[in-house]
Amino acid sequence: MEPYLYRFRSIQSLLGEYQELKNQSIYFASRSELNDPMEGYKDIYWDGDEVVWRNFFRHYIQCLAHATFQFCVALETTLITWDSIPLHDPRHDGVNEKIRALLDEILAETFSHEDLFRYIKCIAERGLSVRRNEVEFHIRNVHAMAVPCINRVLHKHKLASAFTDVEVAIGHAIQRLVEASDAVRLLETSKAKNGLRDKEHTNEQIYAVINSSIMQMTLIDQHNGQMDRAQKNRNFVLIDFPAGYVQKIECLVYPLWYAACFTKNCKNSAVWGTYGDSHRGVCLKFKANVEQGQSILRLSRVCGWSSSEGPVRQRVSDRFTAVEYRSNFVSIDFFRSLGRLPIAIINRNWHTSEDGARSVCALTGDFTAEQHAKFWQQFEQSATTKLSDWAYEEEYRLIVHGLLGDYEEPALRVANYDFSDLEGIIFGMNTKEDDKLSIMRIIEEKCREHQRNDFKFYQAYYAAEKACIEVAELGLLKVSLDQEHPADVN
Repeated sequence: MEPYLYRFRSIQSLLGEYQELKNQSIYFASRSELNDPMEGYKDIYWDGDEVVWRNFFRHYIQCLAHATFQFCVALETTLITWDSIPLHDPRHDGVNEKIRALLDEILAETFSHEDLFRYIKCIAERGLSVRRNEVEFHIRNVHAMAVPCINRVLHKHKLASAFTDVEVAIGHAIQRLVEASDAVRLLETSKAKNGLRDKEHTNEQIYAVINSSIMQMTLIDQHNGQMDRAQKNRNFVLIDFPAGYVQKIECLVYPLWYAACFTKNCKNSAVWGTYGDSHRGVCLKFKANVEQGQSILRLSRVCGWSSSEGPVRQRVSDRFTAVEYRSNFVSIDFFRSLGRLPIAIINRNWHTSEDGARSVCALTGDFTAEQHAKFWQQFEQSATTKLSDWAYEEEYRLIVHGLLGDYEEPALRVANYDFSDLEGIIFGMNTKEDDKLSIMRIIEEKCREHQRNDFKFYQAYYAAEKACIEVAELGLLKVSLDQEHPADVN
């Protein structure tokens, strides 16, 4: 356990709009706000029987139908985003009966084609795990069938204009499914002959090339003016939906999480340059308290919700977790890890067929203690794993998470620490004198308020003899708490 942990901040964050020093606040950032695009990446794979695979595509088609409904109403007037797609449950209680009836009719229309059944059966019977690139390939093929079928149903109810040659589009989609089924079987046969069946990622490499080709062709079409990117909603539904679905569907596995980032090393020049605003910022030195053998930081933050009062703030002890740096990410079995959904929805939408057959992936009841422990262990790993390239950061994290996006509003992710846990502040090599004085004045007031005379200031500097950054205590900067005189920083 580390006795102290450090948090780099820019002067703008500390003294500007958010007044982090005055408010003693710590902000928990979303994954998209962190600077590593691989934050929270999970090596999700899909491995299941025909029941879950059929339900997987049923779920996709219903989500696509919801997007299409919105497009029919909004056209290009209001931007459609993934936030408006009910990924957690396309048939949730808020969906009215008319929409449910349309969803049923769309599913019946799409699955009326036997070639789709055969295609799904082909995927399920291979007995191999399917990863992101391959699942995107399969979704694109089903998408080609679902789009004209959705249009046919909506046109029948006079909710959309008919596609030109919808029968031709369905015919092409059927041919595509047949050819894709043949290609999957041929690929498996080829791999078996060449001894590649046990090489887990062979498929992923092949399908990555296929998806790359599709991406390149899309770029070419845009460049040549054959695709109008200004029609954002149309493109969202017809072109972008398959790839977006693969990225977004992981929200069913684990809740959204948010991180406050610290480090055990306050002397790394690269970290100062990146997180300390090119050495113009500061580094906050926190005491890492110990409770039940774990390093914690005491915070006041939102940690619950009241039906009458809304967000509830309480004092909690948040645990520091060391980031693990490795060359791969945690692997997660999608069909067996739908822990963010209630059991009833898992059973209805994923683990049970229309005729009541149970999938081999189905739970026999609620999560066991062992399953529960494994679920949260993998969640923590996914939130605290980074590629080895980032090892120089020596990072520790505080993690918060909620159900169904409870912390999505940034204001709910601001926590407040005890001033007694802020041991000191380290000025960067390029911190301006005016900024130092502003910080000293705030600390002077806080020390007077909390009756502290042990707060420490430090200065980072370049030690030529060691060829590295060092930190020296500024021993003359002491806060006086003489009761007969105003507090003073000598």
